[in-house]
Amino acid sequence: MIEMHCHLLAAIDDGVKSIGESIDTIKMLVSLGYKKIIITPHYINGTSYNVNNIDKYKLFLELQKRIKEENIDIELYLGNEVFIDESILEDLKAGKCCTINSSRYVLVEISRNDIINNLDSILFKLLNRGIVPIMAHPERYLVVKKDKSVLDDWVNSGVLLQVNFESISGKYGKDAKKLFEYILKNNLASFIGGDIHGPGSDFFKDYEKNKKKILKLIGEDKYNELISVNPLKLINNEDI
Repeated sequence: MIEMHCHLLAAIDDGVKSIGESIDTIKMLVSLGYKKIIITPHYINGTSYNVNNIDKYKLFLELQKRIKEENIDIELYLGNEVFIDESILEDLKAGKCCTINSSRYVLVEISRNDIINNLDSILFKLLNRGIVPIMAHPERYLVVKKDKSVLDDWVNSGVLLQVNFESISGKYGKDAKKLFEYILKNNLASFIGGDIHGPGSDFFKDYEKNKKKILKLIGEDKYNELISVNPLKLINNEDI
């Protein structure tokens, strides 16, 4: 299995606060059977969550070194969860934020409560430049709750969707849970991610229970596609 959405670089966003917490979280993922982790710290232009690629990579290399020293059986890859605004293309070019493992794929998010009028234009610009946006946790957005047909519009345009594992539990509310189920039942999702922020994440508390719920919803083969097969294609920059 591959975790493709988590916040495990120390003290650069709202994720882990120390490299010790990073290690603890990674060990917990390994114990569940994860073999690879794509680390995706927030990048939000104009905020404190804006560590550039050079400094981010230094932290990433330090974490890799610790993983090797402790003989933890895991492979790490680097990306970002980029908050969409008009500057996203320029920020990617300038090395302020990055795609997943230097691939064509970039994990993105939007405001959960506000509607961005020019969102479709920004997504089009990314796709037109050969960059494929992966919309993180679409089940949580107001724009989707108001009109879920936007999901079909995104997917038909080439945008990929990543739903959050914990949405099945109702953690983000009943509406998000219903949308999570709708997205999976209608084969709109390409990935299931943990959106893990540290060793105390609710992801770990009811993992087996939530996994059983998701398996009942979509079956073993589809689950494996969303949790293993497609994330590996991200790492290898393959078509999805």
